[in-house]
Amino acid sequence: MNEKYPFHLDYPVNPPLIPQDYNPVGSYRTTFTLPNNWDGRNIYIHFGGVESAFTFGLTVKKLVTARAV
Repeated sequence: MNEKYPFHLDYPVNPPLIPQDYNPVGSYRTTFTLPNNWDGRNIYIHFGGVESAFTFGLTVKKLVTARAV
């Protein structure tokens, strides 16, 4: 699949070659907690600020409380 990427306008557009001195990369990290009563629901995450490509990671932790016997 050939995708058009947003090359900087000061450089000639010549895919698949890319400029060597211009690579706008940003990072964004956030955390959130879903309410317990959302169990079993479909959850959607919208990436409205993504322009060409992104990587998404999700870490799910289940915490267990042990009780003394």
